[in-house]
Amino acid sequence: MSDPAEIVTERTGDRVRVLIDGLLFAEYQADDVHQPVIWPIHNAAGNAVTRSYPLGPALAGEAKDHPHHRSLWFAHGDVNGHDFWQLKSGPTALPVNRIVHQEFVEVHSAAEPGMPASIITRNQWQAADLPVLSDTRTISFGQTKDGSEAPVRWIDFQITLQATEGPVTLGDTKEGTFGVRVAGPMKVDSRLGGRLVDTAGAQDANAWSSLQPWTLYSGPTRLTDADKEPVDIAAIGMMNHPSSTGGACRWHVRTYGLMAANPFGESDFNEPHRGGRPRLLAAGDSWTFRYRVLVFVGCPDVSRMHDLYNDYAATKVATP
Repeated sequence: MSDPAEIVTERTGDRVRVLIDGLLFAEYQADDVHQPVIWPIHNAAGNAVTRSYPLGPALAGEAKDHPHHRSLWFAHGDVNGHDFWQLKSGPTALPVNRIVHQEFVEVHSAAEPGMPASIITRNQWQAADLPVLSDTRTISFGQTKDGSEAPVRWIDFQITLQATEGPVTLGDTKEGTFGVRVAGPMKVDSRLGGRLVDTAGAQDANAWSSLQPWTLYSGPTRLTDADKEPVDIAAIGMMNHPSSTGGACRWHVRTYGLMAANPFGESDFNEPHRGGRPRLLAAGDSWTFRYRVLVFVGCPDVSRMHDLYNDYAATKVATP
């Protein structure tokens, strides 16, 4: 077994880079114009697993669509009637509705090799500059090495929504909520070998709206310069912790590269479009959601994903 990884955070202004053994894993960007994002995200082989556009230049295989799909992020399409998911701009060219970074509460490198690094932030959801909702995010970054497999990198994302400005209604819509947009060549629609699968084995478009603990997107991260052949197979998985408010969630996943956990969109997901309803967060109350993002070199089989989910589900969670 290799030596435990050393995970270090480097903060510059409103950005925090996370390095594993001196190489970039991910960067938390609190200064994005729309909402805080994590971009880029690299696997242990150094390959980017999320789309560059619109945070960087559009790379080979990337479509310039859905500019609100910003690598890895959390937002929702109906918060007291305001859309925080879509990127709609006002007269000043800034988005009308934004999730605005307030402060870094903590930024920590790993206490010792093999331990995760962590970031805690506070943020405010503003509709036309008026506060609607607050959140606190606790994000951990780690790497696990077991046996002969390449190291698996992971991001644990815990977010607590707080009704600090009065009651908040989270509308019943598929447009949300914890999302990732995979690298262009990985998407199913590129026809380069990309695959989307959920816990029950549903694949590609059939995985949309599933009520499952996890989903997995895999495929090549780039094409060779000479003959444009797909290379550097990678995968990114998303898991919903059973302690998340409301328990299980639906998956808003698309063959064009989107994978999102959505606990609020029952009416859009549940054929024949009935049974969902808005959810009310009373003034002063809070909801907490917990997710794990796994970043692989190559593509794990379903049995390994089951094992990794069981490990995650058994982990003790921090109390907000």
